[in-house]
Amino acid sequence: MALIAMGALAVGAASAGGAPTKRQDSITLDGPPGSVAPKCTKRARAVSGGFDGPGFNPDISEGPRVRPLATERRSKREWSTTGINEGFGDAGDLVGYAYCEKRKDFPRLKRVAATTSVPAEETGSAIAKCPRGEAVSGGFRTRPDQLTGAHVMFAFESMRDGRRSWKASAYNVGPSTTAITTYAYCARKKLGLKERSAEVAADGAPGAFPQLTATARCKRGARAISGGFTGADDSPDIPRFAPFRSVRQRDGGWRAAAQTFLPVGTSVEWTAIAYCLKAG
Repeated sequence: MALIAMGALAVGAASAGGAPTKRQDSITLDGPPGSVAPKCTKRARAVSGGFDGPGFNPDISEGPRVRPLATERRSKREWSTTGINEGFGDAGDLVGYAYCEKRKDFPRLKRVAATTSVPAEETGSAIAKCPRGEAVSGGFRTRPDQLTGAHVMFAFESMRDGRRSWKASAYNVGPSTTAITTYAYCARKKLGLKERSAEVAADGAPGAFPQLTATARCKRGARAISGGFTGADDSPDIPRFAPFRSVRQRDGGWRAAAQTFLPVGTSVEWTAIAYCLKAG
């Protein structure tokens, strides 16, 4: 099995309204986990990040199936994404994004972290809370199983929990306890970010493995600084959401996509969230 580096860092043009610029990097995964860490230019700082597993195959007997294990700010200019390809012999790409702010008056961000242990076959959440100001963006890192070393955590939620906190949740499908860590990237002052969300629903049918995609859009005159996602269901057996995309859109919105398994007679909702700042 091999990790094959793909593209060099690439700059994306800013959207209308002075939106963050985009930097990206990619890697081909064929077996073990791999990471990318696109880096903002010297005069810019990474304020949020995103990830994508293009070509994610809904058929669990085939591949590629690249999903994130971690998405986090590595330094003031880098945003790192770690992923794993759970496909069956088919190489797949992991694309990581850093969204970069050039404005000198944009506040510096401080990281706050929180970790929660998650027992086998249960869900767990960790909430990182800023001491003051506002959570501008966030991320997470899931840990491998303590006994097997396998990456058995499926993160199905990464979003703000109130103005000052960021929450991440995951389902542990492994045989022993493992953990999830949440990161909040905090501004000392309030920016007045407004939350916009969009959701899609699906009903279970025999052998259903639907891909769910939702796009949240900011109101006119605002831009998405960051974004997130969350999944919910009405079944006592929690569907195992496998997010594979959480990215900013050209029009200033935020798109998130996941696959889930739906037992017959159940339904799920998948939500994309954009955190919007008024332009100017």
